[in-house]
Amino acid sequence: MNKRINKIIAILLSIAIVFANQTVAYGGIEQQDNEEFLEGYENLNIDEDLDISKFATPSIASFRMASLLNTGVGFTRRTTAPEYGNVYYYNGAYNPFAYNQALIGECTWYVWGRAYEILGQRPNISRGQAKDFYTYNLNSGAYPYGNEPKLGAIACFAPNNHAYWTGHVAIVEAVGGDGSVILSEYNFVSVHAFSANRYLNPTEARTWVQGYIYLRPDDPVIPDHIPGPVGGSDDDIADGDYTIRSDVAEGRSLGWEGDGNTNGQNVCLKDYFTYGDYVWTLERQSDDSFIVKTKQGGKLLDILGGPYSYGNEKNAIMWDYVQGNDNQRWYIVRNGSGYRFIAKHSGYSLDVRNGDTTDGNNIYQYYPNESTAQRFYLEKHDFPNVEETSANDLKDNATYIIRSKLDVSKVITSESDSSGANGKNIYLYDYNSPNLPSTQIWKLEKQSDGTFLIKNTYNNKYMDVVWYSLSNRANIYSWERHYNPSESWYIVKNNDTEGTYRIVNKNSGKVVDITGGQTANGTNVQQYIWHEHPAQMFFFERVPATIEYTVTFKTDDNNIISTQIVEEGNPAFAPQAPYREGYEFVDWEGDYSNILSDTVIIAKYNKLPENNNGTNTGNNNNNAPNIGSSSNNTANSGNNVVNNTGTNPSNSGNNTGGNLNIGNGNNIVGTNAGNTNSNTGNNIGNTATDTTKKSKGGSSSGGGGGSRSGGGGGGGSRSGGSSGSRSGGSAAKTSQNSTSIHQGSVSWQRDNKGWWIKNSDGSYPRNEWKLVNNSWYFFDSQGYMFTGWLNSNGSWYYMNTDEGSNNGKMVTGWRAVSGKWYYLSTATDGSGGKMLLNTTIDGYRLGADGAWVK
Repeated sequence: MNKRINKIIAILLSIAIVFANQTVAYGGIEQQDNEEFLEGYENLNIDEDLDISKFATPSIASFRMASLLNTGVGFTRRTTAPEYGNVYYYNGAYNPFAYNQALIGECTWYVWGRAYEILGQRPNISRGQAKDFYTYNLNSGAYPYGNEPKLGAIACFAPNNHAYWTGHVAIVEAVGGDGSVILSEYNFVSVHAFSANRYLNPTEARTWVQGYIYLRPDDPVIPDHIPGPVGGSDDDIADGDYTIRSDVAEGRSLGWEGDGNTNGQNVCLKDYFTYGDYVWTLERQSDDSFIVKTKQGGKLLDILGGPYSYGNEKNAIMWDYVQGNDNQRWYIVRNGSGYRFIAKHSGYSLDVRNGDTTDGNNIYQYYPNESTAQRFYLEKHDFPNVEETSANDLKDNATYIIRSKLDVSKVITSESDSSGANGKNIYLYDYNSPNLPSTQIWKLEKQSDGTFLIKNTYNNKYMDVVWYSLSNRANIYSWERHYNPSESWYIVKNNDTEGTYRIVNKNSGKVVDITGGQTANGTNVQQYIWHEHPAQMFFFERVPATIEYTVTFKTDDNNIISTQIVEEGNPAFAPQAPYREGYEFVDWEGDYSNILSDTVIIAKYNKLPENNNGTNTGNNNNNAPNIGSSSNNTANSGNNVVNNTGTNPSNSGNNTGGNLNIGNGNNIVGTNAGNTNSNTGNNIGNTATDTTKKSKGGSSSGGGGGSRSGGGGGGGSRSGGSSGSRSGGSAAKTSQNSTSIHQGSVSWQRDNKGWWIKNSDGSYPRNEWKLVNNSWYFFDSQGYMFTGWLNSNGSWYYMNTDEGSNNGKMVTGWRAVSGKWYYLSTATDGSGGKMLLNTTIDGYRLGADGAWVK
C-alpha cells in the first residue's frame, strides 16, 4: 500500500513540475520550441542502412562504420525503437523514468534503458536531468569517462551547447575509423521520436559533447592478420565455373563494376535477377587455396594494396595474376550452410560492407565473424543440354498474343519506349482489345534448330534472358538480335486439355514464368525451372485472326488425293500424284502458290505410247487384269489372264495360265499349260508354278504381317502429309552413295535419286512391297524406296519420313503427322499398317479422314 501511495505522489509531483515550468523537466530539448536546435539536421534522421550518398558533407561521405556489428564484442547496434514490453524501457522496476508516463520518450528515459540493455545489469547513472549525467558519473566514479568516442558510451551534451538548458544524452552506436560517430537517441530530431542514425563528424564528436561515459570495457585489440585454416580449403569444392551468391539477401551475388576486364575495377554486391549471372572460375592451387577469377575477362579477385594489405576494410578489386601474391589466393571453407572466403595473406574474410543489400554495395576483407555478410554460396554454372521440341502448329513469321493461363485477360507485354533502346522490360498487362497495341503482339520466327525467336512488333526487339543467365528468377527483357541461345525459345505443347504451351529457353532450359504467380498489371516476367504451374503456361492466339481456305488435290476422275487447310496468301503443297497404268503424270492444273479462296487442283496425265517390241515401257502399276484368250502373244504389255495354247517367247506382262498374278508389270517364270515363259522381273502374289516366287509372310516392323499381294497403286498424299521424299536410310543404310551394303541377299544402294535395293540376282524391286529385316518397305515404279503417305490398293499407309534407321519403314500404331494423330493397324493378318477410319482406338475416335477427332 505504501509503495502505491508513493507512486501516486511521485506522479502528482511530476505533473506539478510540468505545469510550473510549462516544459518537460527531464527532456533533452524543450518541447515548446526545438527548431533552433534542429537547424542543419533536417536530413540527419537517415535510414538504418546508412545510405551515405544522401549527405553532402565530405566527412560524412568518407564515413566508414568500423565498429558496426563486427568489432564490438558482444555489442549489437540498436536500429529500431524499443518495442513495447521491453522491461529495460517500459517497466519501472528496471527504469525509474518509466514510473512517470510523461517521461517515456525523453532522452533520459531512453539512455537509462539502453544502458541497462548494454550492461545486462542495472546501471549506476543519474536519475535526474540530462545535464546532470556527466557530473553524476564524475562524482560517483562508477564508469570511466573521457572525450574520445567509444562504442556503447553515453554521449553527454552540456546545457545550451547543441542542446537546451536541460542538456541532452544519447548512445554511441558506431565509431568511424576517422573518429566520427553514429548516435541513437530520443527527443532530438523531433519530440518523443526515436532516431538511430544521427551523425557527428570527428570535430563535432569532440567539441559538441561535454564528454563520454564509457559503459563497456575497451574491446580487445584485434590483430590485423591471423593464420589461415589449418586444413586448407574444403575438399568437396571442384574446379569450375560458379556464381557466388551472398547470404545477405536473395538475388545478390559477388560481382563487379564495369566490363570485368580492367585492372582495379571494384568488386561489389550485384543484383543478378536484374543484371544476370556474374561468373567466376575457381582453380585449386598446390597449397589448397583457390585462385578466383572472372570468367568474362580472367581478372583475379584481389585485395587492394598487395600481400601486406592487412586489417579491416581493405577493398576487394580485380587484377591481373601476380606470381606469389597471396592477396590473390583464397581458402574456401564451410560457414554454416554456405562458405567463407578467407584471404590467404591476412586470414580475414571476404565481407559485404555492413551487411547492406543495396546493389553495388562494396566488398572488402574483414575480421571473421558469424554474420551473413561473410557467408556465400557456390552454384555451378554449367550450361545444360536442352532437348525440347517445338509444337508444329505454330506458324513461322506469324503474329500472336501470348495469354497467361493465370488470367486469360492478361498478356505478355513489352515496355513501350520510343527510344528503341535495348533492355526494355517485359511484364504482364491487361489485353487491350479492340485497340491492341503493338507492345502486346509478338512475331514468331522459326529457326533451323526448331526453336523460335519471339520478336515484339513495337520495338522489333527479341525476347531474351538477361546476360545469358542460367539462374532462377533472372529477368526477361527485349534485346536486339545477337545470335546467342538465350534469345532462342522452344515453344512446347503441354500435356493438358486446354491447349497451353510452355516457353523454354534454349540456353538455360528454364521457362518463361510470371513472378510469384501474380496477375496484377506490371507483374514481372522471369525465367524459372519448369514445375507445371499455371504461371508457366500460356495460350498463343493469332492476331489478326487467320482466314483459311480448303485446297483439294484430285485426279481427273474426281478422286480426292489430298485436302489441305491453307491460310490466306500462303501456298499449298502438292502431294505425290498417284501412279496410273499407261500414263505419265505431267503437272497439276491450277495455281496453288497463293491461296485466296477454296481451290481444287487437278492432276494432269499424258497417255504413254504403246510399244509392242517385247518391252513394257512407262511406269506400270497394273491393277486391272485383261481377261480373254491369247495364242502366240509375242509381246503383251498388259496383265493377262489367259488360256494359253501357244508359246509366248517374250511376255513382259503378268501372264497367268492357271494362275492369278495381281499388279506389277513383271514377268513370271513358270509353266503355263505347258508353255515356258521368260521371267526377269519380280513377282508379288501367288502363282501356280512360279519358280521365283517371293513370299511376303511374317510380321512388319510395326507388327503388320501377312501377305501383301499387289502393287502400291500409287504413292499419293494425304492432307498435311509428306510428299514422297526418298532420302534417308534404314538400319543398314549409309548417308552416302552405297554400292554394297548387304543384308543377307539384299544390298542397299543409293544414288542421287534415293535408296533402292539390288537383289542377289542383280534385279531390283519395283512397284512392290518388300520385307527387309522384319520391316516393310515399298519401292515405286522406278525402284526407289518410298516415304510419306502411300495409297496401296485403296488403303493408306504411312512410310516413315524420319531421317535415320527408321526411314522408309512402314509405320504401325499411333503416329502424328503434320499436327494430326492417325492410327495405323498393328494386325498381323496382312492388313498391318493400314490407316483405320471411322472407329475408336484406345478411347480416341478416328474420323473419316483417319485423323483423331478431338
